[in-house]
Amino acid sequence: MLVSVLNNGVYQIITTEGVGTRLDGIPSSFSIYSMGDGAPYDASAKYRDWYRKHIYPELKEQLKGMTVGGRPDPTLVPILAYYRAAAIYALDEYRERVMGIKDARIDHALQWANAPDEDIRSLAVSAVECARESKQVDTVLDVLEASNSEWNRDGALRIRRERAERLRRKEGCQ
Repeated sequence: MLVSVLNNGVYQIITTEGVGTRLDGIPSSFSIYSMGDGAPYDASAKYRDWYRKHIYPELKEQLKGMTVGGRPDPTLVPILAYYRAAAIYALDEYRERVMGIKDARIDHALQWANAPDEDIRSLAVSAVECARESKQVDTVLDVLEASNSEWNRDGALRIRRERAERLRRKEGCQ
């Protein structure tokens, strides 16, 4: 979607992307792109006020939509658990990317890593992928490595390998 975020005749591109492994568009993560040096770049943080006014309410509405009368609908609990986790992931991702709150997704990653649903556990893998080193991240990776899901185990091991490689390069090791 093209929108003149500042109402100045210069248009930005707003994109949506489904969160998690069930990419059916709900819940969604939003990005605002501008052009610079002939290429689009993520300018979401530049438009915090617009994002807060127009996008954040939609993210909150996605989360609110995961309940019936303020409580989870018991007939839909398994699917709602996933969509609720994905909506929280989208909100946390907004807090990181737009508001500049470092590692906001880590707050929920341990809860997701312990979830019985493999798709919810995959959100934990995504949450720790780019997170800074911390004991909390290590705990999440430990839980994922012990998972009965090959995908989650492989994801955790891949993240540990990539971190070790970055550390070796940073320290000048071969």
